[in-house]
Amino acid sequence: MSTPGLKMKDFKMKNSLVLMIILALLPVLAVAQISWIEHTVAPSIGGPYALDSRDIDGDGDNDIACAVSTADQVVWYENDGSQNFAIHIIDGYFNGARSIMIVDLDGDGDQDILCCARFDDDVAWYENDGSQNFTKHLVATEFDDAHCIYAADIDSDGDMDIIGAARGADKISWWENDGSQNFRENTVYSGVDGPCAVYAVDLDDDNDTDILSAAINSDDLAWWENDGSENFTYRNIDFNLGGTFYVHAADMNNDGYLDVVAIGLTGDNVSVYENDGNQNFTEVIVDSNFDGPLTVLAGDIDGDGDNDILASGFYAGEIAWWENHGGGNYQKHLIRSDFPRATAAIPVDLTGNGRLDVVGSSYDLNTILWWENQSATGIDVIYQPPVPYKATISSVYPNPFNNNSTITIDVEEDIYLELVLYDILGKRILSLFSGSLPSGTKKFVVDGVNLTSGTYFLHLGGDGFGESRKIMLLK
Repeated sequence: MSTPGLKMKDFKMKNSLVLMIILALLPVLAVAQISWIEHTVAPSIGGPYALDSRDIDGDGDNDIACAVSTADQVVWYENDGSQNFAIHIIDGYFNGARSIMIVDLDGDGDQDILCCARFDDDVAWYENDGSQNFTKHLVATEFDDAHCIYAADIDSDGDMDIIGAARGADKISWWENDGSQNFRENTVYSGVDGPCAVYAVDLDDDNDTDILSAAINSDDLAWWENDGSENFTYRNIDFNLGGTFYVHAADMNNDGYLDVVAIGLTGDNVSVYENDGNQNFTEVIVDSNFDGPLTVLAGDIDGDGDNDILASGFYAGEIAWWENHGGGNYQKHLIRSDFPRATAAIPVDLTGNGRLDVVGSSYDLNTILWWENQSATGIDVIYQPPVPYKATISSVYPNPFNNNSTITIDVEEDIYLELVLYDILGKRILSLFSGSLPSGTKKFVVDGVNLTSGTYFLHLGGDGFGESRKIMLLK
């Protein structure tokens, strides 16, 4: 929807440019003064490789799932609410468990587990009956050197599909869910040299799900454009990262467009590729000397309203994060050194206080640790527009909320507005409003029924201004 003479993409670009200029002139709202308290999740587990975190048992706190490569296990750790973790083995015979994701794959309201096994060449999902009894279902059994899996609604039919990278088969595939969890394999491309990671996201903002991929042998960072009918066109982003191994997407410069975050395992590189809105990408080198990065994710670690970067250094033996100062400037902070062959690091709020903690694993130490974020309580108003304003968020009540929350907006003059909800990792969750509003007071409701507990951000954007508020859902 657009107003006469103003295309949506032009509106977003103009709004974002003005907002970035204003923010650059503002005093610093928060400086990262984060200390970390180290805790143990698992003191002895045979070769932990991949991690994910979500509320598996529906009790209002985030649990942890792990693909344990050496021990060939799929496990989850139950958080008792006080961050004491009890291990539950889901599968003890999954040879070379490699990649893991917690997701409601069957749409029944509880969290299932999706995993792949590098040496079994299997892709499997474990159905949660609601009482955390898991039933194994095989999706694929000959997916050679299954290296990475991810779930998303690829065909926009309302159910979760699966995408995967087979490093040995040089293939990227997606499995279509018929709604009854019968999965049919479709090949995105066969001939990708050594694909190690995939990620699903609407990169070009055309309301369908595209695919990002990282291929180590060809050093190919790419995205696959979905035409809306699940025909995918290859688009290269970079051939020079140095052993491209992992990829993620988030809005790193607050311009409303999803950027790409990636690492080069052999090149020791951590980079951001800024998207100009037309999928032309400009590389910003975050770190060119992080020895053997294995995973990378984005999240607002310091609670200042922009996405930072978290990575595990396999050869460096480090868990580190890079503070986003804006303008393509990033500052490295070590969370843990002497953590040999660090295989994974994920940002997640384990304590329920709205701050992103960090969970990490060491292959050599056979351990999973978590670091409690001791930063000051986050900023409720991230950016308040200067007076005279055109529109502003006057209240969010209740906040925190456990069912729904009402957002009140004061509009001074007729204007085109967007009100969008993002999760703490910068992923667009839902659009609450997009269109023209007359002057006056307007109310919108965030319905938390289908949302998980955690921290979210409301962003109100207009022609030449923007404002963000933190909002917390506690179930």
